[in-house]
Amino acid sequence: MYSSEDREKYKIIYPEIFDGKSDIYYYFFHKASTIARKNGFVCLITSRYWLEAEFAKKLRGYLSRKVSFHEIVDFKNVTVFDGLGIKTGVTSF
Repeated sequence: MYSSEDREKYKIIYPEIFDGKSDIYYYFFHKASTIARKNGFVCLITSRYWLEAEFAKKLRGYLSRKVSFHEIVDFKNVTVFDGLGIKTGVTSF
């Protein structure tokens, strides 16, 4: 988690996606979508949590309006990386 000070900063900087308990990597999606060149390509390996989480609803809405998805690979309950319990996904847009 990040501090309450950071939370207040993110609330101001990222109002389109901020939702109380947003995971820190949500801001990487936002930043990548804003700095990618037109017709650019972004690919992120992250937790798959954003695909279904209630607190990612604003992020999903934002991305659906701002980017064209190329592919989303959802590994569901498969642990891709040994030693990490995080369920992973690959998102490209």
